[in-house]
Amino acid sequence: MKKNEILLWAVAIICGILAVISIPNTTKLKSVNAQIKQTQLKKKEVATQTAVNSPYSNEFDLKSAEQHAENTLKNAIVKELGDLHSKKDYQANQKKLQAALGKKLTKELVRLNTDPNTNEWVITKNDATTVTFGNADDITKVPVYITTEFEEKDGSKHNYLIKLDYDLDNLTVNDYEVHVMTTSMTNGGTTDGE
Repeated sequence: MKKNEILLWAVAIICGILAVISIPNTTKLKSVNAQIKQTQLKKKEVATQTAVNSPYSNEFDLKSAEQHAENTLKNAIVKELGDLHSKKDYQANQKKLQAALGKKLTKELVRLNTDPNTNEWVITKNDATTVTFGNADDITKVPVYITTEFEEKDGSKHNYLIKLDYDLDNLTVNDYEVHVMTTSMTNGGTTDGE
């Protein structure tokens, strides 16, 4: 009988130890619950931001914003690549151009308009500029494609494609790429890309 009592006590102690060990660690549980709550809040925040930035939001007039952006961008490109013929012209329009195109793109277009050797302004006129919009899934990151053709003093014509990542809500350029499409010489020859 004594052996049975010892065995029974040993089993009871082992069960007690197992019960104590199997109690969940509340700090880990609290940490997991906090992460779940944080993830749910982030999910709501992203959903809210997506709804706000959607062009289908009742508060945002996509057509009007695109029309305003098209006019602003077209006027700035025509001004920068055709109507500026001196540093004085540029300085008189600099703030307006930077507001429309951003400082970086404005500076890059000034480099297109000036001869790097003489700093002379070389573009005489802008022949054509078109602005088109890509899919506006997020009004803060809309792809915009601008094609522009301009003529230089030497008679050469250049076609450029300017791709923008554009914020229609704030009418600002997030990012851009400038690509040479074609260059035509006065003798009628054409070279693709410079």
